[in-house]
Amino acid sequence: MYIGTALTCIGDVDIMMHSSGELAIPEDSRTPTQLPAEFASCVDVREIIDSEYPGYVYLESAYILTECVDCSVYHVMPCDRLRRTHDVVNEE
Repeated sequence: MYIGTALTCIGDVDIMMHSSGELAIPEDSRTPTQLPAEFASCVDVREIIDSEYPGYVYLESAYILTECVDCSVYHVMPCDRLRRTHDVVNEE
């Protein structure tokens, strides 16, 4: 998956970062059982779901991964499916 810049003609610098306790994956993709070492031992996995608005997506809680320290594998625990939303306030 590649995420392109929104406006490439401006000449700014785009920086992406992630939290070591969160991971976003495409909807209906296979849940990872191994992650790079920089991830925490407990990771909240959210699925990326298309929205009705072009260029926008929803992030919906799907799983919690917990690391088995002895074998370096993450175990998958389904969680309540909650969609992260943001309210827009119309200030007139």
